[in-house]
Amino acid sequence: MWTRARAHMPHGCAMSTLSYLFSRLLQIIPTFLIVMVIIFLLVRALPGDPAIAMADAKATTEQLEQIRQRLGLDQPLWIQFGIFVKNVFTGNLGDSILMKAPVTQVILERLPASGFLTLYAVLFSLLIAGPLAFVAALNRNTWLDTTIRSAFQVGLSTPVFFISACCCSPFWRRRCAGFPSADMAPPSHNICIICCCPL
Repeated sequence: MWTRARAHMPHGCAMSTLSYLFSRLLQIIPTFLIVMVIIFLLVRALPGDPAIAMADAKATTEQLEQIRQRLGLDQPLWIQFGIFVKNVFTGNLGDSILMKAPVTQVILERLPASGFLTLYAVLFSLLIAGPLAFVAALNRNTWLDTTIRSAFQVGLSTPVFFISACCCSPFWRRRCAGFPSADMAPPSHNICIICCCPL
């Protein structure tokens, strides 16, 4: 009897895990819809006219109306939201007002640089955090362990935009000329660039 119960335990655990994963996946749907509603309302609450921002300075009233019709801005709000949802699920993210190009194209053009920075940020953090965590584990409950853990907490608590602003400051650029704080270069250009990219 006990053997039979034990034989069924792995199957029951697997079913429980699948049920939990399925329920968590179902929770993504309302969360995603709520996020889309918030984004849609925030964009519509911004001051200004998107048609005027997208048109030329010498655009006529007829041209502005054509842009509004093309974007669906002349439709009721609930129809505009439906168009917004359809465009999101079909991958049509519209055109960038600043870049004057499709948003998808702009994202794809910058995706390699983002992947490059992400990869080297992970490698850079592993090279620093791994050895320090090992040293802290070997010296548990000592001043060295406390110092390392405190440094980790400070690093995790500091906002990323503050660290970026510090790295782009004139103080950093004057004293660390070999570690540029801006621009991209091929990996073979300079090993210093590779090391500073995660920063």
